[in-house]
Amino acid sequence: MHRLRQLFSELVLAVVSHSLPDAERTLRASLIATQIVGMVMNRYIWQVGDIATLPADTVTDLLAPTIQHYLADPLPTKAQRPLA
Repeated sequence: MHRLRQLFSELVLAVVSHSLPDAERTLRASLIATQIVGMVMNRYIWQVGDIATLPADTVTDLLAPTIQHYLADPLPTKAQRPLA
């Protein structure tokens, strides 16, 4: 699990987070990670329901709007406050 986290951080989040605003970079990258890791776990590890058998293009079409939202749309004001 440590190796998977390291690989994901180095390859995926580094590329994605580079294009994000500084103040929200970590939060937005983490939100994107929840979508990708969740899909991988459900589709390939646990093979849950229809997710496991959907064509890859369909999976992309389903996830893309959420990931696009995390990349570009405004986050709720409460989410932008620094955590104490």
